Amino acid sequence: MNESIEYNFMQNDLVVTGESFKSELSWNKVYKVAKTNKWLLIWQTRQIANAIPINNIAGDDLTKLKNILTDNQVINNL
Repeated sequence: MNESIEYNFMQNDLVVTGESFKSELSWNKVYKVAKTNKWLLIWQTRQIANAIPINNIAGDDLTKLKNILTDNQVINNL
């Protein structure tokens, strides 16, 4: 996959947009969100995750995302 992907963290859903697609995933369909030293992993199921390099996310955006996840009762370690 060689296209740019943009992730928009909205209050009620996650919008993922590429050059050839657009996908919306409501937070109640997200299995969990995990942060490692290098990655933000958005788990759609126990086996499938979207990986976002952590250095592509501003620090205050992680705080906003944590608030959205908490409001929507998504398991996370942010």
